Amino acid sequence: MLDSICQAEPNMSVANQKYCQLLRLKASDKAYQPITNQKLLIDSLVSYFEHAGEDNLLAEAYFYAGRVYYENVKNAGAVGLNIKYCYASETMIRIFHENDLLVSL
Repeated sequence: MLDSICQAEPNMSVANQKYCQLLRLKASDKAYQPITNQKLLIDSLVSYFEHAGEDNLLAEAYFYAGRVYYENVKNAGAVGLNIKYCYASETMIRIFHENDLLVSL
């Protein structure tokens, strides 16, 4: 269903496209579907949200980057990247809580 919603509007803004991509990745992970082949996608999402100024989505992108790299732990650098993204996600969540902002992952 999410795929049909995200593909229903061909003139969707880049921000909405990236948000839909993040939602699809999140849905796949929550449904226990493999996310090991999503490294390029999550890297592009993290890069986009780092520059888009949407901290709540950046925190979520960091979290799912950690999840993707955790699932790929057999790769030599995956453990270090997982720790980096999880730390960044935890830092963002702490900042949100300190400023009384809602965080939902």
